[in-house]
Amino acid sequence: MAQGLLPVFTEARCIVLKLEPVPRTSSYHQHSHHITTLIRSIPSASRVDSFVVDDEVPILDIIETSLSQKDLEIVKVQDADAALRHLTERKTKPLLVMVDVMLPRVDGLTLARTLQTQLSPDRVVVMSGQLSDESWWPEDLRELKFVAKPFSLADLQALVDEARHNLSDHN
Repeated sequence: MAQGLLPVFTEARCIVLKLEPVPRTSSYHQHSHHITTLIRSIPSASRVDSFVVDDEVPILDIIETSLSQKDLEIVKVQDADAALRHLTERKTKPLLVMVDVMLPRVDGLTLARTLQTQLSPDRVVVMSGQLSDESWWPEDLRELKFVAKPFSLADLQALVDEARHNLSDHN
């Protein structure tokens, strides 16, 4: 956080405030500050969630373990229908939705196309162990983020960091 900025975390928001020194003529201590400007107000990390859609339970568990270290609430589902049902029931949009390509019934690419109509592209991540070269992706999905399996935990955590940064830029 930049010098002079103070993040204040509440249950549902993170508010970033700008601090300025109190004039020396004030009766306050020389290093006291007062709040002058509300810089931004964004959802608090403790209230942000991420959806992971994969039919392999071990993959769901690995992703949950990795992302829970980033103070995310993880919603794990094993098919596209469950993902869409959970997403429509929620009042807030998730920080990220990670979708495996190979899903039962409705494949992950079809789900990703549906998600593109509901979320900004930087919130949808497509995962695949079969297609590792993005040049093979359908043209309409190339704007989405892609993670090849096997992936590193650091890669997943970087996706969360980037999504949080993008979220704060939009607020």
